[in-house]
Amino acid sequence: MQRFTNKTALITGGTTGMGLATARRLLDEGAYVVITGRDRARLDAAVARLDAVDDRVLAVRADSASLADLDVLMRRVETWRGTLDAVFANAGTGIFKPTVEITEDDFDRTVNVAAAVAFLASDDAAYITGQDLVVDGGLVGSVPAA
Repeated sequence: MQRFTNKTALITGGTTGMGLATARRLLDEGAYVVITGRDRARLDAAVARLDAVDDRVLAVRADSASLADLDVLMRRVETWRGTLDAVFANAGTGIFKPTVEITEDDFDRTVNVAAAVAFLASDDAAYITGQDLVVDGGLVGSVPAA
């Protein structure tokens, strides 16, 4: 069964691991998939591994902690597919040092990456979906706007 036929899904942090596996599954279910990551070489490698037909994958270099990058990302999605049906906010980061050594910049970076889903689920993203987005864990799905 292809539950996502012709739907467009965005996966932040889609170059490896769970993000890449989710992209593969959504492609298998008929979706068009947008993956993001901060490293162009890793994005290109992910696209090659996905081996999608009919240009069903768009890879966008974007840092989920950067509102400017997210704005460019949303505009690329809008140009490519017009609408966005689902978001898997998978991007993450970690600071691997003792708590007493964590700086304010370290903290801000971690929180900003984690806050990407809040941005994507806000009214700022509604212009691309035409719908309200509902957060359910890390997966964001669309529902008709009231």
